[in-house]
Amino acid sequence: MKVKSLIEALRSCDPDAEVLLAFQPHWPLETALKGIAVRKEFKDGAEGHGGDDEAPPAHPPRDGEAESDVVLVQGDFLRYGSKDAWDVARR
Repeated sequence: MKVKSLIEALRSCDPDAEVLLAFQPHWPLETALKGIAVRKEFKDGAEGHGGDDEAPPAHPPRDGEAESDVVLVQGDFLRYGSKDAWDVARR
């Protein structure tokens, strides 16, 4: 999914609604969304590694990776979800 498609899909949603991640359609779970990360901000492992630890070495780009990729970062587990979410997902 492209950012413009996600923005368009969200346009009709309540701006004060929570954004959740649903995953594992055969055993659906829901988690909070911690935030977003743009690959170029973390691809070298230098950003957000924390503490005095050495940053992990950078990896070469994998197939399909781009520095502009936006990654939705999973937050806390909230509850079991519903398989119906996959049936009504908008794109």
